Amino acid sequence: MTPKSHFSYFWIFLFTVIHFSVFAQAESKTDTLPPSYIYVDRADQAEFINRANENLRKLSGNVILHQDTVFIFCDTAYLWENDAKIVGNVSIQQGDSLTIYGDSLLYDSQMRKARLFGEVILKHKLQELHTHQLDYDLVSKKAYYLDGAILKEKESKLYSKIGHFYVKENTVYFKDSVTIDNPSMHLQTDTLAFNTQTKLARFLAPTLIQQGESLIYCEEGYYDLNTKDAEFRKNAEYQKRDQKAWADTMHYDGTLKEITLSGNAYMEEGAKKAKADKIIYQDESDMTILKGHAEFRDSLQTVSGELLEYDAKTKSFKSSGRAFVSDPPNLLEADVLDYDKATGIGKAFGHVIWQDTSQKLTVYCDTANYRKKDDYLLARGGRPLLINVLDGDSLFMRCDTLLVQRTIQTDTVTVDTMGGQQIDADTIRTLSAYRNVRMYKSDMQAVCDSLSYTSVDSSFRFFIDPIVWADTTQFTADTIRMEMRNQKLHQIDLLKNAFLINSKDLVLFNQIVGKVIYAYFVKNNIDKVRVNGNAKSVYYALDEGKGYIGINKVEASSMLIFFGDNQVERIRYYSSPKGEMQPIQSVNPKDYQLKGFKWEIEKRPKSKDDL
Repeated sequence: MTPKSHFSYFWIFLFTVIHFSVFAQAESKTDTLPPSYIYVDRADQAEFINRANENLRKLSGNVILHQDTVFIFCDTAYLWENDAKIVGNVSIQQGDSLTIYGDSLLYDSQMRKARLFGEVILKHKLQELHTHQLDYDLVSKKAYYLDGAILKEKESKLYSKIGHFYVKENTVYFKDSVTIDNPSMHLQTDTLAFNTQTKLARFLAPTLIQQGESLIYCEEGYYDLNTKDAEFRKNAEYQKRDQKAWADTMHYDGTLKEITLSGNAYMEEGAKKAKADKIIYQDESDMTILKGHAEFRDSLQTVSGELLEYDAKTKSFKSSGRAFVSDPPNLLEADVLDYDKATGIGKAFGHVIWQDTSQKLTVYCDTANYRKKDDYLLARGGRPLLINVLDGDSLFMRCDTLLVQRTIQTDTVTVDTMGGQQIDADTIRTLSAYRNVRMYKSDMQAVCDSLSYTSVDSSFRFFIDPIVWADTTQFTADTIRMEMRNQKLHQIDLLKNAFLINSKDLVLFNQIVGKVIYAYFVKNNIDKVRVNGNAKSVYYALDEGKGYIGINKVEASSMLIFFGDNQVERIRYYSSPKGEMQPIQSVNPKDYQLKGFKWEIEKRPKSKDDL
């Protein structure tokens, strides 16, 4: 027998003795080993290593370990004190319904907690949870992950970044970027509880569900993956093509393909709108049934009763006006008004007119949400129109969505409101407009994507591609701030990529650019302009008879431009200006257009009807 075979035989013999000894301890009725002890049931090879006064056992080849009713299988195991490191083809089996697979495992036998790494799969009955790192408590039977996982069952897949799996309760709590996908629907939410036995998903955060062409939103509710039965509560909304619905509670019967809206129920499709205590929509027949205080309106008629049936296919009805609210200083008028006393939220539909008589402010829109306690108004539909009377002149503004609100303050100092009216600081008015905003006043016009107004400083702020026109001057920048004083235009600030264009004849254009431009007004006419940072100007000089005599092109760190009759009169330059002047006869105006020049007169509102 060679030395090598002697050596191998010695290890096999030693491991056989150790294994028998451990097994005998496990069977002994006088077992005195601590409860955290891990029993070795099998291994092809064992080594004992003494390292830093620590006894380490290394087991290799078809390793089987157990502690109580938990069995661990692997290729290699390192055991010391109460800890174990398990490597290669790892699996944990607890009972006859739970198995966890992984590439490696750290196990605390005293706390009975496992952390698995690699391609981790937790199998519980018919479910499979796939992740890259999983913590599992073998006592409480709770698993959790923090770096993303997918729960699979038949044709359904549920994903989240964070999850807690309570095996005893058959419940998984999913958190952060949660999605459910199966052939019949796609769900997105932030927090969701899922029962792996009943297949019931409960929504605990804002949730969006897509089923074919239908979209459902809610902030609370449930969905049964087996029966396709669902209920949606708290700001529940439904949309299918141009059909929309709102209600306190929405119930979906997957078998009948029927949606029931209960409590403050609303539906709309284009110009058609419906409300009732309960609305039942049958998807296959395209039939709508309204029960209790029912009302249906379209562009031609209003129908009301206790029971209405509307057939969208035949556009026919089967059956068994104008409202006004006065809440000084606010007035509200509409075709339909709904007020929820519990929440303090009112809803208005159809030819809505809202007024704040104290601030000479009027809003026209198709639909609006209204809250009394802070004069909150959210106007939508038909591009809401705002009218504000300033210094005897009306400012008109349209946008896709308009929000007006009063902010409560504790201060008592007085401030301007909407450009001049004095009010206490405890009644600050704010206004926000969104999407395709267009504004018209006889001496000022503006367009932008969105804007905000606050009475604290009586200022409008225009965002995303804003343009403001005042008489013969066009203002553009990344952001524009417009301040009103005593109901008159006082100052326009062009913040970042500022560009000012001024022209009397729309042929020759005075131009001013800089990082920031401040334009000051007197009696609604531009008086002077201050430019800070990389200032450049193109200025067409005039003689005493107001005839053009030449062109000045100057660069400086900053400059101050003085206007008269809305025309450039003179410019003061700072910090080593560089420039040139050319006689008017030798000038091609296009050669003197500064970078970024764009005269966008076609976007300028021509009247209130052009909004």
